[in-house]
Amino acid sequence: MDFIFDPSLVLYLPLYKLDGASIKSQDAYGHLCTATGALWRPKGRLFDGTDDVIDCGVATAANFLAGSPHSCLAWIKADAISTTQYIVVKGTSGIAFNYLLGVASTGVLFYGNTAGNSISVTATVSALVWTQVGFVNDGTNVTFIKNGVLMDTFARANSGATNETLKIGSRGSGTPYAFDGLLGEVLIYRRVLTPAETLRNYQMTKWRYR
Repeated sequence: MDFIFDPSLVLYLPLYKLDGASIKSQDAYGHLCTATGALWRPKGRLFDGTDDVIDCGVATAANFLAGSPHSCLAWIKADAISTTQYIVVKGTSGIAFNYLLGVASTGVLFYGNTAGNSISVTATVSALVWTQVGFVNDGTNVTFIKNGVLMDTFARANSGATNETLKIGSRGSGTPYAFDGLLGEVLIYRRVLTPAETLRNYQMTKWRYR
């Protein structure tokens, strides 16, 4: 798919086809990542909600300066949504993040950074249902994405660059908040995706997660 060749794509992990404990991102940067647990399945990686994680190292290409635009997309199928779960985290612990995409215990999406969290009231996620989730941050506001459609917008500037680890399925310091379920693919961009682009990405990839 031609979106893979977008020069602003700083991380692309098609977990449905990346097997083994050591994997390499399929973007221009070729980030080396280590999977702990997170067993491979035909539609992605299965996280146990306890200590499974994919560690992508510092991944400096995925650092963003304060006020810099960035976007993230991920296909998820949570086994259960009864606890807060982190999907993509650049940072360490608490709310000391460069950026964070997660699902709250109520099923709503949230974005976090050192300035705090914004909670969406309409972009909810259900257990056992494949859903594409994400956000775009223009440097001032963050807008949530669900199945290719831009949803709620909140004022939330990016918190600035960090040399902390980029992790998939768990926060930087490990449990709690580990993801419980399947992650199909993860994409991070160093720009704001347009509404047409988010919808197109969803339409191009949804066949895989039926």
